[in-house]
Amino acid sequence: MKNDTKKERIKGIISIILWIGLMIIIQSLLVFLFKDIMKLEGTPNEELFRNLSTYIPLAIITFVFIVRYFKNLKEDIKRLTKKNIIFILIMAIVAIAITIVIDGILDFFGVNFNNQEQIEEMLTSAIIPTILMALIYGPIVEELVFRKALNQIITNKYIFIILSALLFGLIHEVNLAIIDYIVAGALFAFVYLKTNKNIVASISVHFINNLIGVIVLFISF
Repeated sequence: MKNDTKKERIKGIISIILWIGLMIIIQSLLVFLFKDIMKLEGTPNEELFRNLSTYIPLAIITFVFIVRYFKNLKEDIKRLTKKNIIFILIMAIVAIAITIVIDGILDFFGVNFNNQEQIEEMLTSAIIPTILMALIYGPIVEELVFRKALNQIITNKYIFIILSALLFGLIHEVNLAIIDYIVAGALFAFVYLKTNKNIVASISVHFINNLIGVIVLFISF
């Protein structure tokens, strides 16, 4: 039993290192290959590089993580029950409701949503890649990293939920708007544990939440 726990912990550590390493390596490689384009600030080429340096790493990381966890994803899809599906839909509604409440409170106090502004800017310059990032990379890779891999390392459910939520928030925001993402991260972690560690369940809630967000952005754009 201890050996199995140790193996799972090592797998989780490898996944997180892989996620960070791939992002750094790919972006560094792109900077090296397109360093001349980077000097052309304010030009279409400079904007193209910014898009490439964002979307290419995310696309590669998404592919790598789907391959790495393909067996788990396949098994978890088979493990989904009608009860799980109902729970997923309920939690998706809860996530949206909580987001609306928190966003309303933060907006009332004039808190700036940097992440949302970045997404709106990317929708203008690269609509399809941005949608794919929000609906594929976000739900799949972020859940595999912050729920699946992190829980392989941290088995205590309370510490896991707290750390999962905090780290999820930190990669999205650095101001008070982080509250929105911390709460969402905690909810996704709760869904993951409540469905007997079914990563497809948390991916589904994350996907629905992001889908509604994208639809709202398009409507208000």
